[in-house]
Amino acid sequence: MEEIKKQRSALFANEQRNQEQIKALYYEIEMMKLQYMLLKRQQLKELKEGTSFQKVIESVEGTEKINEDCIRILRNNLLDNGYRDRLEALALLAED
Repeated sequence: MEEIKKQRSALFANEQRNQEQIKALYYEIEMMKLQYMLLKRQQLKELKEGTSFQKVIESVEGTEKINEDCIRILRNNLLDNGYRDRLEALALLAED
């Protein structure tokens, strides 16, 4: 993700000419964020299943809600901007 951010920053030297590339890299970063949130979903599930401590379970449940909200927002943003095919190709639309 850092490498893409560096590429994107370099494009701002001539913002007008590189506008499409900047947009593409922005949405590439958004897809990486979505992948991260989906990985985090799995990690939270495993943590919740692996503990019997009520306080940990309550904490995980709160974090799960925030994570699910982030997933929903990222997906909707990408779908609204025409990235359905890319999300399907990366298997990022399927609900777990």
